[in-house]
Amino acid sequence: MIVKDIYKLNTPNWQHKLNTVGEIVSELEDVGQCIEAICTTQKGSVVHNPDLGTNVFDLQDEPIITAQPKIRKILIDDIASQEPRAEINDIQFNTEESQHGKLIARIKYSLKTTGESAQKDIALWQTN
Repeated sequence: MIVKDIYKLNTPNWQHKLNTVGEIVSELEDVGQCIEAICTTQKGSVVHNPDLGTNVFDLQDEPIITAQPKIRKILIDDIASQEPRAEINDIQFNTEESQHGKLIARIKYSLKTTGESAQKDIALWQTN
């Protein structure tokens, strides 16, 4: 749910919507933003929260065919440990974009509390 008025929220789980001014996301979208933050943050790069993020970037120079299963496992483990509200249902990769040095993961997830589901395309890296 995307709302603009904080007083209309009926959930304790919310945050500001990324790249906007004054918009708020809650529930499914809130979890999606958290998943994106985990997937795009190098573990150890956040000084006050060094366990936030993932180490998939260490596999950037590995052939994509051998890296994909490793990246999938790392993401599933890291998201499970850092975002307990989410259940990861599937992770697929856009192999066409990987030919151009860009790796996009399509992460299908659901809320453990309600079963509501969504998917999010996340650019893990881009080398040009």
